[in-house]
Amino acid sequence: MKIVSIIGLAIAALGAIAGIYNLIEFVPKMTDESAELFGPELWVAYHDEMMMWGNIALGAGLIGLILGVVSGIKKEKIGWVAVAIGLISLFLGLSQATHMFS
Repeated sequence: MKIVSIIGLAIAALGAIAGIYNLIEFVPKMTDESAELFGPELWVAYHDEMMMWGNIALGAGLIGLILGVVSGIKKEKIGWVAVAIGLISLFLGLSQATHMFS
């Protein structure tokens, strides 16, 4: 189970990194002024990139969360760390790739 918890932690961390990268790089470019500044084609390209990175964070957070819970139930402490990071990644993905907070 230690291997499962380490894999869950790695996947959750990659998802959190993808969510933070999306939050820094693409989310600030999705304003009404940027649509006029960039033009519609570039704005759509940035929107597609934002959705892709958000979906990566969402999926990786969900997988890391599930693997962390499974290994945490089996008494692996690293699994609960994976659950915490997976929740962060899942929240970032939900806030960026869905209309949950818009």
